[in-house]
Amino acid sequence: MELGFDIDIVAGMLSVAAVIISIIAYYRVKNLGRVEKAHDLAEYYGDLLDDISLLIVIISEHKEIMPLINKIDPKEIGLFSKDELQKKYKEPEMAVLRKFFMEKAVDPVLVQKWFTIARRQINFDDAITEKDLDAAAEMKQEIIRSEFELLVTRFINKLEWFSMAFTSRLANDKVVYQSLHQSFLEIVKLLYFRISYENNNTYDKYFVNIIHLFLRWRERRENDIAGLNKIEAKNEAKKRKIEDKQTRPPTLR
Repeated sequence: MELGFDIDIVAGMLSVAAVIISIIAYYRVKNLGRVEKAHDLAEYYGDLLDDISLLIVIISEHKEIMPLINKIDPKEIGLFSKDELQKKYKEPEMAVLRKFFMEKAVDPVLVQKWFTIARRQINFDDAITEKDLDAAAEMKQEIIRSEFELLVTRFINKLEWFSMAFTSRLANDKVVYQSLHQSFLEIVKLLYFRISYENNNTYDKYFVNIIHLFLRWRERRENDIAGLNKIEAKNEAKKRKIEDKQTRPPTLR
């Protein structure tokens, strides 16, 4: 008995199968690359922790700033624009935050103290060459203020680069989300004013990747919390049902 195989059909089927296998292999390799990239970015984020810690302690010690930062509910921000800021803050509050983040109105004594503790060197060469002592002291304070402004600017740019890898899908953010999302959401809240102030409209924004990753991870966190609350509610209902059965008096027959 002859087998009714058509060579062209079989060849075509094998070609299709080869293409499908190639596509599967491609996406497996691609996904593996995205996982490896995520691990590299987690290490990069770990290197940023020193900057994060330094920013937190310096900003926290400016007592007039932290109450204004804590006034913001992360669940109620999304546009990261100057218009949104003006809806969250009164003008006197805006002025305080603007001076601190945009006009270098930081306490140079506090900044220098924490830079020294963190073993961050500040170059005072220009102030040392100034013969007028008062001018030298003022120049030194200006250098310290500029160092803090540089710390903030560089950090935000690094965070933008970190975020871009995830928002562009070059790396799989699911790999690092559980470990990094809490500190990421907190630091974005801390720098919310600085990130938002220069965005004069809802398009053509600065730091768009930070904003997108913040919104994505915030939504994921809220969904996780809602899921956990739902599970806890079910478990509590089951527990009450069992307790009711145990405490219910036996019925007479």
